[in-house]
Amino acid sequence: MKKTQNIRWTSLGAKTSVAILITAALLMLALSAVQSYYARKEIRANLERNTELDLIIKAQKIKYSLEAVEAALQNHIDDIEHSLPYPDSLFSVTRRIVEQNPDFDGCCIAMIPDYYPEKDAFSSLVPIAMARLSTRICMMLRNTTTLKSHIFTMR
Repeated sequence: MKKTQNIRWTSLGAKTSVAILITAALLMLALSAVQSYYARKEIRANLERNTELDLIIKAQKIKYSLEAVEAALQNHIDDIEHSLPYPDSLFSVTRRIVEQNPDFDGCCIAMIPDYYPEKDAFSSLVPIAMARLSTRICMMLRNTTTLKSHIFTMR
């Protein structure tokens, strides 16, 4: 049987092999760092573009919603002006606005304090009509001591 020879690290071939392995490892490390840098840069740019597009779309939706609200209220301005002398009829106007506009979650008409001198101080906060799942209309009546809520179910 032959005895295996010990590798001598002093030989030129061994030194060259180790040098090539170390150089290859350093080159792979450098390439990984460069790849990581550019991948992060590209991911960040894509993320910023997507976020900007999302914000533009949301801004357009908000603009559309505001225009729809303005148009709906413009359609009911005559009803509101006709009902102003009769404070008890304003709730029916707000309820009609909510019923005719399914995108509305609620509607109210706020008056300056003491707009109706015959009403109490909190009458400037009513009427409020709210739609819940398109089947309920909620009217809230406020007075100085309690908060009462009456719910009417629409069929």
